[in-house]
Amino acid sequence: MKVSGRLLLAAFIGVLGLWLLFSKGAPPQRTPVALRPGTEPLKARTPDEPAPPRDGSLSGSVRRADGKAIEGSRVCATTVDSEVFWAPESVCATTDQSGSYRIAPLANTVYVVSAVAQGFRPGSASSGRDISLKRGEARTGLDIVLTPGGAQLSGHVIDATGGPISGATVRVLRRAALHDTTVTKSGPDGSFAVWTAAGPVTVLAEASQYAAARIAHVAPSSDLILRLTPSSTMSGRVVAENTGAPVAGVRVRAIWPGTWNDPTQPSALSDAGGAFEIRGLEPGRYALIGEGIGWRGEVTRPIEVGLASLVDQVTLTVSSAAVVTGRVVRRGSDEPCSRGSVTLGPDDSAPSFESAARIRKPNVPVVVGHLEADGTTRVNAVPAGSYQVDVQCADSLLVEGPTTLEVGHDNVDGIVWKVDPGTRVVVRAVDESGQPAANVHLFLRQGAPEDNAPREGDGRRPPPFRSFVTSVDGTSEVTGLAPAVYTIEPAPGHQGQPVAVDARNSDKVEATVRLAGRGSIVVSVRTPEGTAVDQVQVRATPVGENRTSPSPDGNGKQAAPGSSSSRASFPGAGMAGNGMGNGQFEIGPLGTGSYRVTVSDGINPPREPRDWPQGIVKVSAGVVRATVILQRGGSLTGRVVDAAGQPLPDLWVSADCTAPAGGTERRAFPRIAREDPSSRTISDSAGRFRIDRIASDARCALRAQRPGDTGIGVAKDVRPGNDTVITFLEPGSLSGTAMAPDGAPMTRFQLTVRAEDGETRTETISTTDGHWSLSRVAPGHLLLSASDRSLAAEARVDLASGARRDGVELQFGARLDAQQPSPEKGRTPTAMAGR
Repeated sequence: MKVSGRLLLAAFIGVLGLWLLFSKGAPPQRTPVALRPGTEPLKARTPDEPAPPRDGSLSGSVRRADGKAIEGSRVCATTVDSEVFWAPESVCATTDQSGSYRIAPLANTVYVVSAVAQGFRPGSASSGRDISLKRGEARTGLDIVLTPGGAQLSGHVIDATGGPISGATVRVLRRAALHDTTVTKSGPDGSFAVWTAAGPVTVLAEASQYAAARIAHVAPSSDLILRLTPSSTMSGRVVAENTGAPVAGVRVRAIWPGTWNDPTQPSALSDAGGAFEIRGLEPGRYALIGEGIGWRGEVTRPIEVGLASLVDQVTLTVSSAAVVTGRVVRRGSDEPCSRGSVTLGPDDSAPSFESAARIRKPNVPVVVGHLEADGTTRVNAVPAGSYQVDVQCADSLLVEGPTTLEVGHDNVDGIVWKVDPGTRVVVRAVDESGQPAANVHLFLRQGAPEDNAPREGDGRRPPPFRSFVTSVDGTSEVTGLAPAVYTIEPAPGHQGQPVAVDARNSDKVEATVRLAGRGSIVVSVRTPEGTAVDQVQVRATPVGENRTSPSPDGNGKQAAPGSSSSRASFPGAGMAGNGMGNGQFEIGPLGTGSYRVTVSDGINPPREPRDWPQGIVKVSAGVVRATVILQRGGSLTGRVVDAAGQPLPDLWVSADCTAPAGGTERRAFPRIAREDPSSRTISDSAGRFRIDRIASDARCALRAQRPGDTGIGVAKDVRPGNDTVITFLEPGSLSGTAMAPDGAPMTRFQLTVRAEDGETRTETISTTDGHWSLSRVAPGHLLLSASDRSLAAEARVDLASGARRDGVELQFGARLDAQQPSPEKGRTPTAMAGR
């Protein structure tokens, strides 16, 4: 049976960010299926259909196991289609003295209903199953029973300058099934507190005039900081490609360049005049994607958006596209599947696990349609081309229906996809002593272990089919698998032999993965005052003779005997701790040996346990405990000025701190996330800034940047208590020529500009005569590296603040890694614009 690729979609938001995984097993066939084109002419200029009326309701009661009513419980109805993409649309109510609730008004669709209350674990109506609501229906009897337990998650919502934000909406989503949603508001001082289940959660914060924030965290916790950035706006018009006429009903979404059309990103719908206005944007560079019924268009050249600014007069040109409609049902019963999606994308896209966030080929885009209550889906904007179809239905497997699709200029409708439950694999992870191993990341690969060995030549391995994490009891369940042989193995960081699973002849298979080691380290992270700290990374790195270094496939291998290195030869070697809440992190299972434990908050130098000499913890069997104290009561203050000494407001100021000479080494891993709330702030109207939570003995480099721009200002060797002046340097521009070895112009190549501090910028240059230019380039001592498939060039340039540097020559020669140089590469004129 031929196995198709999978469509893997990712949306982030930092090193602990949040992502969606679309994966699939072997389909029944890969032969293109002829489909009946739509008989109706393409109605491409009508707006999106109006939202369905909201005239339904859901009601019931919330009680304890002994039947007593729970007053004040928060009950939320969340639409299933919004939950698929982790962009929850919820309507909530609070129970009265009798424990009763009523949620209204509601549209006719499918919901999950969950309840939370202080001192209780979250619970769901109908055991978490989907609840269908017809138009005008009033469903009753949706009772929920809560059991004692749960965990509190609390923190503060603040703005980019550190002030409190009152009235912000905070949503907490439990990342494990059942997906409970808790909603609350921040108080006058920006504080909030919610009750949820213990374990990983995703927290979303929204407030008027601010861009939304999304962060992965763990409950219980009391130190969560949600920093919101003043929002920016982008406006413009949507016009038709051939006529220039305005187009209504196009959903225009701003996305990070190179990523997919993530529905969690801000968007707006064009009106009757084609106008759109996207609010809630963070500063940065954006691409635009517009999708409507029968229309699609993109603006791929990055649009720079500043802080709290307006970018207007943006024109998005859309062209005609087909509409693909179909239905997903259960085979045999024709019962609709209401939880899932249908994704069309490039054939065999996302060839590697790591490149999932960059699903993109030049032939066809990735387009997604969610499933409605009756199992129908409509993919509105499908350009002509060949597509791979990925049908997702909760816990089910596609068994009938087309898996490839040829789309022309006509609409395609009447498709039926049928699904079956598929095979379930129940996985149990244990350590050497047979004890359950919780929070262990595992990979599921298709094929037997020998089929997944590193390939000859490059040492690489086939990409994982799925990844999953064991629960607190060491178990996990993978559903919706096709009958096949699979390999389950630990993700990098854990040691253990791969296990073959034969899922060809059973609807349920059990497997046990044994991990090396029978010990673990529980690290408690506290401030000097004893406050628990959760927003950190904890890592244990083998030292001495049991140190590890990475093999080509990412797994560790034993170092040479007698090694005297005090840490692993690779910074990423070792194992990250799993958050347990309240400042507790568990690392394991670990083999017998010595490990250096480090804790990083993403801005200060890593800290080590004080109760172990040199931070080295010795592990044999059982649990070893260590405590790390984070002293970060200092602050960095100062102001940002221009070259004339005038104050500059609204600039990002970020800190990158190390320990003093002779102290703990520089942090061993990067910031927790690109939007790390504790590592940056915004200069005020006088150019002043303040960054708190700095270790008193740290030495820091301060960096000032204009949001969405490439100017820069740097101050080095800054210590807490100093008042620092940062001089901001305006960006400049570069231009020049690019020539092949024989003197012919290079017409298309990649150009990377690298600054002294390691910051890089890469652009695709397309030209007809070899002349190129770059605007908004950060000043300084720059290294320019250019290449195409077989040729390369380098140049060093000094660029002054705000200066224009012309005449930079890029003389291409053969690339050292090019096996078959082709003198003709890169010389064919092209009309494609540089990105």
